[in-house]
Amino acid sequence: MNIIFPLLLAIVTPSSSAESDANTAVKSAKMSKAQLRKQSKADAREMELLQRSANLYWEGVRWNDSEKAANFIEDPGARLEFQAWLDDQGDERKITDVKIIRVNVQAVNAKDSPINRTAVIKVSAEGYTIPEQVLKKTIEAQEWYRTPSGWWLRWTPPDATPKP
Repeated sequence: MNIIFPLLLAIVTPSSSAESDANTAVKSAKMSKAQLRKQSKADAREMELLQRSANLYWEGVRWNDSEKAANFIEDPGARLEFQAWLDDQGDERKITDVKIIRVNVQAVNAKDSPINRTAVIKVSAEGYTIPEQVLKKTIEAQEWYRTPSGWWLRWTPPDATPKP
């Protein structure tokens, strides 16, 4: 009987390694949930920062504040060119309303790239040109990218050639 009792006790009592494996699995599931929540919060902060940046950019464009709008163009040469272009446009074009319709953010997985994320923002803008003063509504897609220093607009100068 002395030999059978410890043997029965060993069969009935779960081993500490099986118990620790179960605890480890639960802890890792909880950690992955915590990591997911942390990642979701980080994504939400990035989305909020992008929307704030886009709103500030469009506020500058709407009120013809070329300095304010140009702060979201990373390249200094392109920034100066953008300021000159916006100042020229301000004389003949007025924007009355701007709304961000959709934001689509993609992560960039290239480790050697300074760009962390890219985004496409769809914007609805209403405005008119002088002297016609006919209200027109357009939907524009913009490309933005994220570096460690912030969100930047990928701006290319419009064609200088007139369209027929």
